[in-house]
Amino acid sequence: VSWYICTAAALVFLATRLWYRVTKMTGLQADDYLISAAFGCMVIDLAIQHRMWDIGMADTGSASHHHLVQLMLFIYPGSIFYVTSLWLVKVALVVFYKRLADRTYLQKIYNVTLAWLAISWIILFFDIIFYCWPVDRKWTTDPSRTCPESASRINYWLTITFNISSDVLIIFLPITMVFRLHLPVRQKFGVAGVFCLGFIVVITSIIRAVYSYRNETMLTCTVSMVETAIAIIATCLPTLRTLFLGHTSRRGSY
Repeated sequence: VSWYICTAAALVFLATRLWYRVTKMTGLQADDYLISAAFGCMVIDLAIQHRMWDIGMADTGSASHHHLVQLMLFIYPGSIFYVTSLWLVKVALVVFYKRLADRTYLQKIYNVTLAWLAISWIILFFDIIFYCWPVDRKWTTDPSRTCPESASRINYWLTITFNISSDVLIIFLPITMVFRLHLPVRQKFGVAGVFCLGFIVVITSIIRAVYSYRNETMLTCTVSMVETAIAIIATCLPTLRTLFLGHTSRRGSY
């Protein structure tokens, strides 16, 4: 149930954001399409996890051999869509920052950040696919063909390091820019606070890392959905802030 609640909550915030962009602002921007794509990946991940639930993810000890193989197989695309969804949200945020900081020195910083996000996603994508070769070793039950623990741990630490470090970077990137806006000091702290809500995503990422390290698939999947939903919601908040508070100034608008 929690998976569907997370998905529904993210959909409400995303739909409200898109409605406001289309009806009250200048229309959809690149970051809107990126967040929509991230939500699409989240829905696909939800479908994968639902199927895993149907075939015995909650109690793998009683799952049949066929279903156990399927469970290990579904972890493969599920990981790809999980990472892709989060990275699309990260890129959407940086694209949003670039639009706010038009014609400033920050453009170079944001361009470097986008390049790093692209490189890190490519590394993770290919590592998920090729860290154990041939790929069918990822879901085999033959002890002589299972993937080495070292390969799995490298993939684990790559994902955790890239995910959390990029989250922290993206949280701090707009702080300087926010305090340069033509806003009252109190409102500047309010806007900065909206961006700092991303720390909730970081905390969720750490919790997921703990469950993943313990190989608790059910809890890892649940926290993954929570993490993705919070990331999408947090990305929608700056736009929704203007919906409820209005545009304080031309430069301070979103």
